[in-house]
Amino acid sequence: MHERFFTAISNHRERLLIASLFLLALVPLFINLGAIPIQVWDESRLAINAYEMYSNGDWLVTSFAGAPDLWNTKPPMLIWLQAAFMHLIGPSEWAVRLPSAIAGTATAALLLIFCMRYLGQLTPSLIAMMVLVTTWGYVDIHVTRTGDYDALLVLFTTASALAFFAFCETGRDRYLLAFFIALTLAVMTKSVSGLFLVPGLALYALLRKQVLTLLLRPSLYLGMLGFIAVVSSYYLAREMHHPGYLDAVLENELFGRYFEVIETHQGDLLTYLKRMIKVDYTYWLGFLPLATLFGLVANDPRIRRLTLFSLLMLASLFLLISTAGTKLPWYSAPAYPFMALLVAMFLYGCLQVLERRLEAAPQLVRSTLPTAVITAMIAMPYGMILHKTLFPESRIYSGEEDNYYAISLLLKEAVDGERDLRGAEVLYDGYAAHQAFYAQVLADRGHDVTLGDWLAPRSGSLVIASQDHVIGSLTGAFEWALVGEDQGAKLLLLSEAKSSDLAAATEEPVKADRSAAIVSLSEARQRAGAEVASPEL
Repeated sequence: MHERFFTAISNHRERLLIASLFLLALVPLFINLGAIPIQVWDESRLAINAYEMYSNGDWLVTSFAGAPDLWNTKPPMLIWLQAAFMHLIGPSEWAVRLPSAIAGTATAALLLIFCMRYLGQLTPSLIAMMVLVTTWGYVDIHVTRTGDYDALLVLFTTASALAFFAFCETGRDRYLLAFFIALTLAVMTKSVSGLFLVPGLALYALLRKQVLTLLLRPSLYLGMLGFIAVVSSYYLAREMHHPGYLDAVLENELFGRYFEVIETHQGDLLTYLKRMIKVDYTYWLGFLPLATLFGLVANDPRIRRLTLFSLLMLASLFLLISTAGTKLPWYSAPAYPFMALLVAMFLYGCLQVLERRLEAAPQLVRSTLPTAVITAMIAMPYGMILHKTLFPESRIYSGEEDNYYAISLLLKEAVDGERDLRGAEVLYDGYAAHQAFYAQVLADRGHDVTLGDWLAPRSGSLVIASQDHVIGSLTGAFEWALVGEDQGAKLLLLSEAKSSDLAAATEEPVKADRSAAIVSLSEARQRAGAEVASPEL
C-alpha cells in the first residue's frame, strides 16, 4: 500500500480535480433526497421503528405500532442513526434517508482513497468513484435514495473486504482489525447479509497462501472475539428483554428467507443477471467481460490480484443470493463497488493504450483527447442518474394503484407545515405504514390526524381517501360533501347514513380484518355532530 492519500496528492491541480468530481458525485446522492414521501414496505416500517425509538427512548428494542417488532428482526444500527438524525433535525424524510446518502458518500470516498493508495494513480481512482455513483441500481430507491438497510450494508461490506485485501497485501494487523470492525458493523446493520462476502475472502486467502499467516496472528482471534462479543451481546440482550426474538430471527433472517420464498419474491438462478441487463447495470455491464479478461492478464500484478479479489467477491455474493429462495433486486447492491473497481481498471488500461498511440500526435491532442474520451463515457450515465434524482418518483409496485402515494403526499405536506389536515381521518384499505409514519408525527404535534377503519366509518367524520372502492363505499353509504381534492386524494365530510340499516351499522362498527394494515397509536375521536374545520386542500 502506498503513502497516505492526501500526502500522495501534492499537485494543487489534482486536488482541485478531486474536489470537483467528488462534489459532482455528491449531487445525485443528496439532491431532492426528501422530495418523495416515505416509501411503502421497508422504508416506512424502518421510519416508524426509528420514530418510535426517538419518541420512547428505548434504544435496544425496535417497536412497531407500540409493540416490539418481530417482523423486522435485524439489528438496529440503521435505526439508531435514523433516530439520532431525528433528534438533530426533527422527524422527516431527510432524517430517515441521510444515513443512506452519507453511506453512499463514504463508499464512493472509500473507493477513491483505496485505489489511490493501492494503485498509486489518480485516474482509475476517480473513474471507480464515478462509475459507482452512475450505477442505476445503486443510486436508487432502496439503496442510497431511501432509508433502507442496503446503502449502509454496502459501505460496511466494502470496507471489510478491502481491509482484508489490504491485510493480505501488507500483513499489517491494523487492517485485519479494521476488517473485523467493519464486519461487525455490517452484521449489526443487516444481520447475516453482512457475512455474504466472507466465503470469497476465505477462498482468496487460500489462493494467496495466507491461511497459515492468518491462523498465527493473535489479531485474528482478538478480532473474532470482539465480533462475537458485540453481536452476541445485542442478540442476547434483545432476547432477554423480549423472549421469542431469537426464534423470529431464525425464521426471518436465516431458514425462512433463504430456504423459502417470502412474500412471492422469487426468481431463478439468472434473476439478478437479467435485472442488471434490463435495469440496474445496463450501461456498465458490457464492460465487465472485457474488464475481467484485461485484469486477469494485465502486466501489473497489483491489477491481477485486485481483479481476482473482486471476482471472488462477486462470485461469493451472487452464489448466495441466487440460490436463496427469496430474491429481491437490492440484494445485489454489495456487488456494485467491486464492479466499479473492475470497470475502472479496464478503462484506465484503455486510456494508457490510447496515450501510447498518441505519442506522435500534437501535444494538445495528447493532453486533451484521453480526458475527453473518458469524460464522454461517464457523462451519459451521469446525466441519466442526475435526471432521475432531479425528478424523483415514488416506486409503484405491481398491482398497486397509480395514486398509491396520494394520501402520503398530503400527509407529508401537513408535516412540512404546508397544509392543515387537523381533525381528518385517513381511510385506507391495505398496509398503510407509509401513511402511519406521518400520522404519528402529526398526532404527536396535536394535529389529531388518525388512521381509521374504512369498513367502519362514522357520520360526522372528515375523511381522506384515495382508493376508488373505498370512496365508492363511503359515498354509497353516507350523505357527503366534497371538501377538497388534491394529489389524487379526496377529502369528504360524511353526514348522515343513507338508510337506517347503514346508520345502525355505523353505531356498531364492522370488525375489519386489520392483518395487513397498521392503525394509529391514538384512537380516532368520536366526531358525530361535531363541527369540522375545513383543511387547506
